[in-house]
Amino acid sequence: MKQFQKDRKRDRFFYGFVIIGSFFIFFSFFGIFGIYSSLMLVGIFFYIIYLVNHLYEKYIDRKLKLINIRQLIRLYPGETGQLEIHLRQDGWLPMFGARLMMTYDQNIQMDQKPMYESMNTSTVEKRLNLFGRETKKIYIPFTAAKRGVARVRSLRIEIPSLFGYGKITLNLKELVKTEILMYPEVKEVHMNQRNKHQKMGEYQTNFSIYEDPVTSYGTRDYAPEDPLNRIHWKSTAKKQVFQTKVVERVNQRSWLILLNVRSEDSPTFTEQIEGLISSVAYLCRHATMKDIPYELLINVPKRGNIPIYHVPNGVGRDHYVQSLEVLARVNTQGLTASFDSCLAYGKSIAHFHPYVFHVGVYEQDHLSSYQEMEKTGTSVFVMHERFQSVWFEPVKSHQGVAK
Repeated sequence: MKQFQKDRKRDRFFYGFVIIGSFFIFFSFFGIFGIYSSLMLVGIFFYIIYLVNHLYEKYIDRKLKLINIRQLIRLYPGETGQLEIHLRQDGWLPMFGARLMMTYDQNIQMDQKPMYESMNTSTVEKRLNLFGRETKKIYIPFTAAKRGVARVRSLRIEIPSLFGYGKITLNLKELVKTEILMYPEVKEVHMNQRNKHQKMGEYQTNFSIYEDPVTSYGTRDYAPEDPLNRIHWKSTAKKQVFQTKVVERVNQRSWLILLNVRSEDSPTFTEQIEGLISSVAYLCRHATMKDIPYELLINVPKRGNIPIYHVPNGVGRDHYVQSLEVLARVNTQGLTASFDSCLAYGKSIAHFHPYVFHVGVYEQDHLSSYQEMEKTGTSVFVMHERFQSVWFEPVKSHQGVAK
C-alpha cells in the first residue's frame, strides 16, 4: 500500500510537446517541409520527452517509503531537540530539486523561519535530493517553546517534473508517529510544617503507634507487656530464655493531589492553568525527592474505568516521569469535567492518604466532600497564591474562594 497520495500538476506548455510532435509526424508524410525522416525524428523526439516525463510522474512514488517509527521525545521548555525524517527510495528514479514541506504544532519552534503560519500550526520547508536506491535521514532541529504535546500534522513532498514543466505533490496519507512531549515548568510552592499523622500503612518509620507483625528484623528479651503471639519460639529454645520478635513500626504518609482546571462557575479552563500545573509539578517533584508516595487526579475527561486523568498511587523517578507526562497532555483547547468527579473518586480513596492537596479554584460546595475525607483522619489543604507566592493552608481555616 502506497504511503503517499499523488497530485500531478502539469504546465500547459508541456502539452505543446504532444501537439508539436504530432504536427511534425503528420506533415512528414507529405514532404512539403523538407526531408521526411527529419520531420519524423523531430516529432518522435517530442513524443519521447512527453512519454519519459509521463512515466517519471507515474512511477516516482511507486517505491518511495517513509520509515515511520514511533518515537517519543521528552523535553522541558527551552530545551532543544531534532525531528528525524527517514526516506528511502527503493526504485531507480531520482528526485532532484524537491521540497519537503512539514506542518507542525506551534508549541515547538524550528531554527529556520517558517514559510506559513496559521492559528496553531506552522509550515517549514527543507530542500531534498534523493537518488535511486538511496536512503536519506533529514534532521530538523527545534526548540521546545511551551508545555504540551507537539506533532507533525502533515508532510508533503513537492517534486518538479523531469523537464521542469509542472510538479508532482506527494501528500503523506498517514500520521507521522513522532510525538514531542514538553513537560511543565516547575513553580516552587511553600510547604508548611504539618503534624505527624498516625495512620496504619506500609512505610517504615521510627515513631509510630502502628506495627507490622509480619515484618520482623530481630529478637529481644521478653517483657511482661509483650503479647504471647510475639514470642519467637525457635530463638527461645536456642537461648533458653523467652525471646520476643522485634517488628517494624509503620505509618501511612502518602499524598492525594487534586487539580481543578476549571474557572469559577464556568466549564472552561482557568486562565491560571499553566501556573497551577507548574505548582502540581513541584508537589510531584518534592514528594519524589522525599520518597513520599502520591496519587494525582485532574478533572479532564478521558476514556476508561476512571473517567478523568489519573496517576495511580506510587513513588520514585518513573512515577514522577509518568506524572509529568500526564500534566503535559492536559490540552487547554479540549474539554473539562466537573470537579465533582474528582471529589467522588477522591472520597473513595482518601482513607489511604493522610494528606490531601487541593490545587485550583476552591468553592464552598467542595467543603462537604473534604469534611467527609477528614472524618477518616485525613488532613485537607487548599492552595493559596498571592504576589506570585504559593502556599497551602488547612481547609478548615480557608475563607472564600482560592484561585
